[in-house]
Amino acid sequence: MCYQLFNPQSIKIICPKYLSANGILKCSWSGFHDPESGIDYYQLDIGTREGYDDVYSSPEIADRISSYAVPDLNLEHNKQYFVTIEARNSVGQKTRAYSNAIIVDDTHPVAGAVIELSGVYQINGTSQDSPWSSVNCTNAQECLKYDTECIQSVHQVSIAWESFTDPETTITRYEIGLGTTTGGSQIKSFYNIPAERTMEIIDNLNLMGITKIYATVRGYNEAGLSSTATSNGAYISYYGAGQPLLKPFTVNDGVLDSKDITKDLDFQSSLDELSASWDFSGDPCPISKYEWSVYRVDGELVQDWIDVQTTTSSSTDEVNMKDGETYYAIVRATNVMGLTMIHRSDGVTVQRDPLIPGRVYDGALIGKDLNYQLSLTSLSAHWDGFGGDVVVAKTIEHTGNEEMEKDATGVQDVDFYEVAIGTDRRYPKTRYNVVPFTNVGKNKTVTFDNLDLQPLTSVYYFTVRAHSASFATAETTSNGMTAGINSTMEVGTIQISKYVNSLNKVEIAWSKFESVLPVLLYYMGICNSSEAVQQLHCQDVIMLSVGSTQGVSGCTTYPFRSVGRDTYIEATNLTLIHGSTYYTAVIGLDESGLCNISRAEFSIDVTGPEEGRMRTGPFYDLPITYSESTEYISVWWEGYNDAESDVREYRLRLLGAPSCSETDDANLQVVVDWISIGPNNTEFRFLDLDLEPNKPYYVELQAINGAGVSVTTKSSPILVDSAEPSPGFVVDGLNFARDETHHGNTHEVSGTFLHFANPTGPSCPERSIQFTEYSINDALNTQGLWTKDGRQWKLTYNQDQMEVTDNILGITLERDTQKQQMLSAAYATNAAMQRSGNYTIQLKAAAGNVDAITSVLFWDGMEGVVGDYIIQPSGDWKQDLCSCCFVQPFDQSSCWCNCTEYLSLAGYNEANPPPVLSSTDSKGSKEEYNHPVNVEFLEQRACGLQLYQRDSEWQATLWCRYHRDDYLIIHDTVVLNFDPSQEMHSYSFSVKVYPTVAEQEQWELSLTIDGILLTALDGIPHLSTSTQLILHVWNKDNVVSSIEDEFNPPKATAYFSDLRIPPESSHPCRYGNPFRAGSSPIVRYLAGIGTERGQVNTVPFKEIASPCIPCLSASACNRFQCEDSCNMTQVTSISFSLLPYRLQVPAFHVYQHQSAIDSNVKTHIASPCIPCLSASACNRFQCEDSCNMTQVTPISFSLLPYRLQVPGFHAYQHPPAIDSSVKTHIASPCIPCLSASACNRFQCEDSCNMTQVTPISFSLLPYRLQVPAFRAYQHQPAIDSSVKTHIASPCIPCLSASACNRFQCEDSCNMTQVTPISFSLLPYRLQVPGFHAYQHQPAIGSNVKTHIASPCIPCLSASACNRFQCEDSCNMTQVTPISFSLLPYRLQVPAFHVYQHQPAIDSSVKTHIASPCIPCLSASACNRFQCEDSCNITQVTPISFSLLPYRLQVPAFHAYQYQPAIGSNVKTHIASPCIPCLSASACNIFQCEDSCNMTQVTPISFSLLPYRLQVPAFHAYQHQSAIDSNVKTHIASPCIPCLSASACNRFQCEDSCNMTQVTPISFSLLPYRLQVPAFHVYQHQPAIDSSVKTHVT
Repeated sequence: MCYQLFNPQSIKIICPKYLSANGILKCSWSGFHDPESGIDYYQLDIGTREGYDDVYSSPEIADRISSYAVPDLNLEHNKQYFVTIEARNSVGQKTRAYSNAIIVDDTHPVAGAVIELSGVYQINGTSQDSPWSSVNCTNAQECLKYDTECIQSVHQVSIAWESFTDPETTITRYEIGLGTTTGGSQIKSFYNIPAERTMEIIDNLNLMGITKIYATVRGYNEAGLSSTATSNGAYISYYGAGQPLLKPFTVNDGVLDSKDITKDLDFQSSLDELSASWDFSGDPCPISKYEWSVYRVDGELVQDWIDVQTTTSSSTDEVNMKDGETYYAIVRATNVMGLTMIHRSDGVTVQRDPLIPGRVYDGALIGKDLNYQLSLTSLSAHWDGFGGDVVVAKTIEHTGNEEMEKDATGVQDVDFYEVAIGTDRRYPKTRYNVVPFTNVGKNKTVTFDNLDLQPLTSVYYFTVRAHSASFATAETTSNGMTAGINSTMEVGTIQISKYVNSLNKVEIAWSKFESVLPVLLYYMGICNSSEAVQQLHCQDVIMLSVGSTQGVSGCTTYPFRSVGRDTYIEATNLTLIHGSTYYTAVIGLDESGLCNISRAEFSIDVTGPEEGRMRTGPFYDLPITYSESTEYISVWWEGYNDAESDVREYRLRLLGAPSCSETDDANLQVVVDWISIGPNNTEFRFLDLDLEPNKPYYVELQAINGAGVSVTTKSSPILVDSAEPSPGFVVDGLNFARDETHHGNTHEVSGTFLHFANPTGPSCPERSIQFTEYSINDALNTQGLWTKDGRQWKLTYNQDQMEVTDNILGITLERDTQKQQMLSAAYATNAAMQRSGNYTIQLKAAAGNVDAITSVLFWDGMEGVVGDYIIQPSGDWKQDLCSCCFVQPFDQSSCWCNCTEYLSLAGYNEANPPPVLSSTDSKGSKEEYNHPVNVEFLEQRACGLQLYQRDSEWQATLWCRYHRDDYLIIHDTVVLNFDPSQEMHSYSFSVKVYPTVAEQEQWELSLTIDGILLTALDGIPHLSTSTQLILHVWNKDNVVSSIEDEFNPPKATAYFSDLRIPPESSHPCRYGNPFRAGSSPIVRYLAGIGTERGQVNTVPFKEIASPCIPCLSASACNRFQCEDSCNMTQVTSISFSLLPYRLQVPAFHVYQHQSAIDSNVKTHIASPCIPCLSASACNRFQCEDSCNMTQVTPISFSLLPYRLQVPGFHAYQHPPAIDSSVKTHIASPCIPCLSASACNRFQCEDSCNMTQVTPISFSLLPYRLQVPAFRAYQHQPAIDSSVKTHIASPCIPCLSASACNRFQCEDSCNMTQVTPISFSLLPYRLQVPGFHAYQHQPAIGSNVKTHIASPCIPCLSASACNRFQCEDSCNMTQVTPISFSLLPYRLQVPAFHVYQHQPAIDSSVKTHIASPCIPCLSASACNRFQCEDSCNITQVTPISFSLLPYRLQVPAFHAYQYQPAIGSNVKTHIASPCIPCLSASACNIFQCEDSCNMTQVTPISFSLLPYRLQVPAFHAYQHQSAIDSNVKTHIASPCIPCLSASACNRFQCEDSCNMTQVTPISFSLLPYRLQVPAFHVYQHQPAIDSSVKTHVT
């Protein structure tokens, strides 16, 4: 043997210098090379020293991989670790390389201060000066000196920060983000900055519309840990940046009410006091101080600058103003950056004595100024405000000056008004050239009629002149009216949500109304009812809204009011009711006074949708789910609804946490932002993702109703896991060690499987056999190998030929230099054979200058003997298996092949007859030898593997033999594509047990080499628990090698190592693999039932188990669901049962009444919930809303069917029925002798035990199946074949008034009702010991039987006669089911003349249904008359038949449908076939028909009803069976027709009987006794008292 001893070339490993305690350690390597044998695999170890693996040791890493990552190591802070890479070549040589020290740093960096800089910088690549060269930000105190409160750019932000520090490692990089909130990155997402930088200019921004920004810096150390620091924020100065303000600066004359700061005073009466207010908030940068001064309109300074700090209003009473002059307030504002902004008011005029002018409106619409009208004959106008009759708004800050108070609210009295109409208001004379000034008194409205106005071409102006009592006047002219304009208006559409989610506020918008003339204004109101809004007239609404205090009736929710030309209004301070509907209207008015109205409705819904449930995995309510892909996550939901406004849409988004740590629960980041989908969707998939392992993801689902109110559901954590669970083995039944093949319960199906929580390591704890611990008893010191017929091989085993080194067992086959033999050794150990199990061993086959066979043997024979298989290379075991077909005399029962088919396929025929073997030849020729060992000791069960070389090819033979060689040895030889003697290979033997029929089992042995299935043998012998596993080497073909060199005799050595055998029988996993998780745990098991493998068409999948979830590692993700108490090392057996059909009828309100003592008493066993089946008001009396109508609820119950120890009570367990007079018979207990009365002799039994309570089980349907007054006693069949099986005893009606009726008839028997009777019969005998019956079936003649089965014959006694036929192996305690089928006609036997026998009128005639072939049962010469040599007596032939229950339309045949008679000897006629003319006899004329086809088989089907078909006048007595074997079972009594006009008909025939109608009759019979332990009655005879009935249904 040649070994390669050189090592691979070593290299260094690249690993991170620092690592956090729970970080992912990733290392890479390259350069390993071995030119001779190649790198086989790598192994990565992590330890506290070089070469140590006390922290982690990886599995074997494939040679093609050059990097490896290990997560969740849980290392110690400030401690060093080393990575060792071990490379192994193909011959096991190894080389190690070590990483540099890896230091664990588990502390985060110390963050520094972050500031914003105020300047705007230009970056020039050729500039030598850095824009921040003058900024010294080395500590927090220095940094804050440069911090700015405002910045002057909307495109650029400059920031600086104090360097982050870390005591253990250095800072490797920074990340910078910019947001509108502390720590946010809404403006600029985080990006990397080199560690040496502490300043940054963030350019190309768009900060328009933003008030304040925050800069955030993250610093990372070498271990990947980070800390975060955020600035105190900086305001955007739009003024300083030269950008448009957020809103204009304003200065108002007068300090006004804060509720309406947009108003400005134009007049005042005070001469020595002036007020002003201002607003500079259009620039977000804070103002540090305000100054204000007062100037007259001509520029004269009235008051110099006064510093009012940061207040936004001020007053002064140190001014001296003049009446009639205008004054301005000027405000100077200085912000925190030192920028100054100046703005002035529009001025206020001092006016003391003159009459204050008012305002004139064209048109009759109060308060509205119209510019156009249609009429050419009249003009209207109205006015107000003259003399100050409009209340002036009060100031916020009162000065206490009485004059100011009076001026603020004062009104000047007007004595009268004069009104004129002109065509040009520019000149005094043209102001009244249409209508001169006319005194209208104190009226404020006027209309001039009978005018002649010019259409379209002229504009007419009203001039109003007001006169005060002090003779002061004020004159005002309107803006004019054009006549003759014909306008139209189309309404706009009101835009309001169908559902509103507020009780006090509604937002309403509308599109502009389209009119010929411009729209003057809009009115809007909200009404309480649809009638109110539908009855609105726009002109009435306009007039009421300005001239009435009552408003519009029915529209008080929000009274109509003018909103100007706005097309949007926010109606506030409302009082709305949830669930109510409201109606809004918008009225448009154009400049001609034309109006129109638009309407809409909305409902109030302030509650969110009802929250349903969401899942991201296979089940709802899982604490954690897994995604099988890194590219997508699927979501499902259900149960979200909203009764008021429905669900309008769903919104979903995907969030992610940096890790599973609890501290990261608050650091969720948006992976996919909100996505909106329609309300009919119930599932969604996030696509194109890049999910990372060990990071939890969350799905948020929002259900939004029609009012915009939402409910949000957050999923449980989602982790990535692409590994699928490993499927296990499932058996039928509750015993995992034995798989059931037959099941006797139609109500329930059970199964069992194994669950193993640990996803790593072997699925079953195999036992390792250490060769280093072998003792002298493990080595077999025998004379050697024995063949199956007892011949001794030229071989001796002794322990000296066995050697163990490093747990490797070497066995050497060597030429004995002293004797003409070979020397070898055999190692033996108990195989722990317990039915199923796996055996593995590493093996290197023997090779050298000896032709050796390396053998692994499973020996189920005597200890100390090795009986291996001697290879016969020319044979084919499959052919040998059917060699029994060549044995003469032939015995099919001892041959498992179909010899007819086999010989035909093998090419044997009459021209090429098969060879003939004797019965001894079939087991192989046995020569005469002097057997040192009893052959019976060697003819034991055994299986094995042999490795050997033949014709330069290596072959492997897997073989098995049977006890006493009852069958030929089976084997399979495979040519190997490798040399098993060059190196160790892994050999695995798997023994599996499969159930077959009738609790039989089939064993299988398979061979796997290096993980590849090589071959398998089915039907191997059943090895016992004493089976030994023997490893040995022996000389092929019994060759003794010649010696050429006595000091170096021929030898060959085989090597064995790592022997593993199955675990103890207590470990269930040896019988089948458990289900195991992948990288994530199994959370639930579901099971179903189907009629085919893989189908669940009988019972769909349903949950059957939820195993505990183990903590698979130290990962922080365990906190979501794992249980510390969950045992990962234990295999758990899980059994389950499923109901394969519905067990109750829905909505069936029956209280399962069972037996009681009194026939009127019921027994209550269950009270199911009562569902509300309809909306009826009657439901309130009993139905329950919580009752689930869709769920089937199984109800189990047990009742004792008789009275327990009530002396003197003779009850025959009567269960209740619907009619209290009807009983159901379920049992006939023995009758005790309760007293010494002589009457006891009629029925009581001395053997009846009165002190023992006997349990009786029964089953009843929970309601009566309409079988009134029917008594049946299910009688079993007797052993004698002439006995019939009684299936029912109907009640006997009183057919006449005869006195004889008193003996049996019953008045209560209903003669007019048809009673259905169902029954079942088993078609074979259940083995009764001592009964040698060959289930006889019908044949040609009535005396001929058909053989269908030959059961084994038990030895019932020790009689010597047993030797003729009984079998010791026959199991007398086991019931064996036998199934058979028969064909109803002759199976193509040409030599047999069959004549389908027709029925005769005489009741003794039978109907022939089949003519089977007749076998030659003996060598009698009589056989020549009918038997056929070709008839197979070992084959069961199924025969089916059908009979027609009436005559098959043969016109020439006069058939009389035979009526039943009262006597038990009467048969029921079911068919009258045509009668052929069998000969030329003249007698044929009486009945035969020439047209009758004798060569055609006619199927006849029939059915019989087991009861009388409603013929009241028919006097039939349903005959029940007796114990006597001569009694028949009556199954039907058809009506009797009147076949002729004979006077005899009057005795029984019925005119109403239909002779032309075929009536189907069905029946069933029980063929055996129904075993009732300790029950001394042959299936229940009727009771003694004739008044007692027995009810069966």
